[in-house]
Amino acid sequence: MQSTYGAGILAFMAVQKKISLYLLKDFKALLLTAFIVSEAENKLLHV
Repeated sequence: MQSTYGAGILAFMAVQKKISLYLLKDFKALLLTAFIVSEAENKLLHV
């Protein structure tokens, strides 16, 4: 019982790690997009 419980926790942690890595990549892409958009808006406003 205890070993399957431990294996379940390890599997859950591995999945959670993968999900957080994907979220981190998405977050970086989101930040980059927001930065590019704000830069473009600044250029348009200053023309």
